[in-house]
Amino acid sequence: MSEINTTKLPPRDTEDSEAKAVGHSPASEHFDEKQRPVHDHNDEKPIFEESYDLNVRDPFPIDESMPEETNQLTLRALVVGAVLGCVVGASNIYLGLKTGFTFGPQLFGAIFGFSIIKAMSKALPADGFLAKIGIGGYFGPKENVTVQTAATASGE
Repeated sequence: MSEINTTKLPPRDTEDSEAKAVGHSPASEHFDEKQRPVHDHNDEKPIFEESYDLNVRDPFPIDESMPEETNQLTLRALVVGAVLGCVVGASNIYLGLKTGFTFGPQLFGAIFGFSIIKAMSKALPADGFLAKIGIGGYFGPKENVTVQTAATASGE
């Protein structure tokens, strides 16, 4: 058998060696609260100038090109969600008795509710009497959550 060399090497300071290779010392570089480098020299540009720090606690940025969704609890969301939930409930009775397998109405309500109400929002006007009673107008993600909730509540 061959012998294994077990000599210990001195510890390597990687931070200082990497900083010297780049051309600055680690003590001259500071970081702000988002871990972006802050330079002491005015002639240098920061490396991460246009980057976005992903923080899971921050809300999604608001898209200015989309209209604001003012009402998420609308008549059309409740009716479409309840009808989709009844369809899922009836099919679950049949499938449960025939095969012993049922499925939840959450995904069914979200996908089919989105397709139905998106078509309704394009066909019906955004202003007028139908929009005031909650049948016409803009359809957004908050209202889709209401459809999914109504389908889940009536389908289980």
